[in-house]
Amino acid sequence: TRASSEPKERKNDLDVVMLAPQLLSSIFKRQRFSQATNEQIKISVDHLKSQNIYGKQGEPVEMADFDPPELLGSNIEEHFYNIGGLAAQPYLQMAE
Repeated sequence: TRASSEPKERKNDLDVVMLAPQLLSSIFKRQRFSQATNEQIKISVDHLKSQNIYGKQGEPVEMADFDPPELLGSNIEEHFYNIGGLAAQPYLQMAE
């Protein structure tokens, strides 16, 4: 990780640790995120409550800030789809 003057962790309004800005922009290059709606916040709170973690303080974590490898696709979904395809290719060839 690189030394930074940023805080150890970055949290959202629900106190959930978020990705470092550099990682966020690398992974979600073309996406822009708008402010959460009240309905989205309610869904999030309900989910955190169902997991019995809403309002609980987690252990502090150091901000993971590094240069990730280039995505194998135009977004994170394509990246993992393409990685799966590469891993499966030898077996697909044997099955043909």
